[in-house]
Amino acid sequence: MVKSEQRRGGRKRRKRAKQNQRWRSPRRPLRVLPEDAALAAEAMVAMRAYQDAASATERGRRALALCDRGNHLGEHNGDHEGAHDCFREAAMLFSSDEKCAAAAWVWHSLAESYTSIASGVRRENLYEAERLFRRALDSPARQQEPERYPMSQDGLSRCLRDLAQFAPEDKAEAMLEEALDLLVDACERTIRVGSVGWSWAVAHLHNLGTLYAVRDERDLAIEVWEEACRHWKALERHPGPWLRLTATKFAERKGNSLCSLASARLARFRPDDRKRVKACLDQVIAEGHAQQTSTARLLLARYYLRSGGKFRERVADELAGVVIGHLDDSHHHVLLDTLIEAGLTPMPVS
Repeated sequence: MVKSEQRRGGRKRRKRAKQNQRWRSPRRPLRVLPEDAALAAEAMVAMRAYQDAASATERGRRALALCDRGNHLGEHNGDHEGAHDCFREAAMLFSSDEKCAAAAWVWHSLAESYTSIASGVRRENLYEAERLFRRALDSPARQQEPERYPMSQDGLSRCLRDLAQFAPEDKAEAMLEEALDLLVDACERTIRVGSVGWSWAVAHLHNLGTLYAVRDERDLAIEVWEEACRHWKALERHPGPWLRLTATKFAERKGNSLCSLASARLARFRPDDRKRVKACLDQVIAEGHAQQTSTARLLLARYYLRSGGKFRERVADELAGVVIGHLDDSHHHVLLDTLIEAGLTPMPVS
């Protein structure tokens, strides 16, 4: 009897914990409010203080210069291995237990590099990234920075999400729960600072939606991706000085959020989802970013396939506009399944 009550109590505690992790939209109107000027000034002071602390010593300046070079090699030249070498060289300037602003800056940069490099063993790279993200988050200086601390929370969350696929079921669930706690907090931190945080929040919201999808909580994933798309629209109206994305990158990331939202609605496909799926995909195609256009056309083909009747005639036309090289790996099997379900000849997927 006692054991039975203990089990019920444990289930209730886990249920309460899971409810506490759920995303709660602040329902704040996404417009620039009078108090945003004060919030922006406060954020700017904190960001400047962190940068000043990181570059206060010769060692810190050397480390930041190496990180800048690494970012340039990776983002502009596509040389991710060269970038990784720069970050590793910067990391050698600090002992592993240092928590100063410059060290945390380097730990985060090197951790992000480990999540994306092609060399090495993927799982080992992720474990190394996890260790480095935790170091960055342990820095008191970084904890006061309104943009970079949530970035490290997001990075650690992505690591845990990806590592969970290699772990036993009970450990994987614990990793996903920690990942969810981190991302919910990152979203709340960046949204609290008002319009200045829109461009920071949108990436965390997108990744939170992805995490809910991994946990098979589709309704919550849809709610969060809708919030991400609301933020993209707000950024189009009021980009402000804080948005550091090129027009191409802006379109790409906005398209990712729209495609993710459409894909989740397509999987759920309630009556109220039908028009919304097509509206999302039509918007992506109209804006014309190559990679997202191929993904949107593939999802639109699946939409017509699921709608049935005369709509099936449009499936082949949409698939004809799909460029396989523009699809990410997760959509290759979707393409193959769509071709088979439509009775078309499957093309080789490389």
